[in-house]
Amino acid sequence: MPINEGKWIVEKMEEDVLEKIASNTTCSEQTKSVVVEQLRQFSEELRIRWSALGGVTWMKSVMNVMRALDVENADDLERSFVEMRSTNECAEKWRNKYEMLKKELLDSQNKWAMEKENLKSAVRELSKTAGNLRRRAEEAEMTATAAKQGQWIRKNADSSSNESETSEELLSMRERIQGQASWKARRSTESRISSWQATQKEDKR
Repeated sequence: MPINEGKWIVEKMEEDVLEKIASNTTCSEQTKSVVVEQLRQFSEELRIRWSALGGVTWMKSVMNVMRALDVENADDLERSFVEMRSTNECAEKWRNKYEMLKKELLDSQNKWAMEKENLKSAVRELSKTAGNLRRRAEEAEMTATAAKQGQWIRKNADSSSNESETSEELLSMRERIQGQASWKARRSTESRISSWQATQKEDKR
């Protein structure tokens, strides 16, 4: 506010106060002077504070803010500040919620990474166990095959032995039969010879 404009406002306020005192009260001139002096002191304090706040510059800043917020008076300006504060508080709440969700997401990602490593480790262990079981199964199959082959060999050997024994028995029986046949033939021959000799002796007599 320019000095002349400020002075004019102070003088205007003094005139208004004096008129109201004159019309509404019957106080003395001395009392009027005391009231006006206090008004002047108060006006001077306001001017000093106004200057400390930047004077016209501050007022222009306020006007720019009011224009930007599309408000026309101090009440609307205050209401806009309240709404802005509420908006800021709401934004702060959303920002806090976002940070919380981001932290939860990070924690979930870390847990998933750990779980993934655990699953990989479990798969490796299962693969190792499956390999061991497969080798054992192959060894068991080889052992079973060898056992079957051994049984087959033993069975064939037993069959060959039985066949050999049977052949020997048949040969022995054949030899016995042949021996018995030869013995019977000899006896028969000897009997016929003895009978012929006896006949010859009878004829000679």
